[in-house]
Amino acid sequence: MSVDEQGAPLLSVRGLTKRFGGLVAVKDIGFDIRAGEILGLIGPNGSGKSTVMKLIMGIERPNAGSVKVDGVEIVGWLPYRIARSGVGIVFQYSRPLHWQTVLEHIKLALLPDSLFKLAADPHVNTRTRDIAERVGFAKVMHRHPATLPFADLRRMEMAKAITRDPRVVLVDEPFAGLTAAESEAFSELIRGFRAEGRAVLLVDRNVKSLAALADRVLTMYLGEYVADGTAEDVMRNETVRRVYLGGKISRRANARPKASATSRS
Repeated sequence: MSVDEQGAPLLSVRGLTKRFGGLVAVKDIGFDIRAGEILGLIGPNGSGKSTVMKLIMGIERPNAGSVKVDGVEIVGWLPYRIARSGVGIVFQYSRPLHWQTVLEHIKLALLPDSLFKLAADPHVNTRTRDIAERVGFAKVMHRHPATLPFADLRRMEMAKAITRDPRVVLVDEPFAGLTAAESEAFSELIRGFRAEGRAVLLVDRNVKSLAALADRVLTMYLGEYVADGTAEDVMRNETVRRVYLGGKISRRANARPKASATSRS
């Protein structure tokens, strides 16, 4: 199915801008992600890509711009409300409660407002086990986080992110710290999100690691838009190549063209 046939975007970002004092961390960034589509947001360290993800999730508040989920403006909402609206986030680093098992972590994410009812509702236990198995935790769901390797901690963050069946999933640095085999297993989970019709935003520094997954790639540098398109197109872009080879780019070089990621289908 082509992007045009998929209809209106599930996630629509326009003119997103964030300043920290005199530093402009994100400047006029925009893009759309539709159901069943993966967008890779890439750039070297300090390019502002993780800040974009935090702005979408309400962890940071933008100075300007719009973020809509299924047509509803969510700028100014608190993160818990954004999560309820259908956005899940997979953080790069896990900060688990070490006295809780993997299964209990997933259960807590399922019912963040009903902690005293966790043991009372049988369907919660069933749903929790289904999610654990979905991310490959069938054999370790009763273990504690301190006994798990890093890759399984990432899986736990993935499980927590999908507890509320989000329509939009944000994933920060999906392959950082993973072996090739672990990266492929993680990739299969992300492909599953696309197959289920979710809109997925992958935030990473390396376009090559996302090339096999992302339908489109948008590149940032020093908070600004550089280029967008397929992974192959982006890697052929002269400005992108200069950025990744350590060169500098001018404001004129990375000016957004009239037909950009904010308006393309």
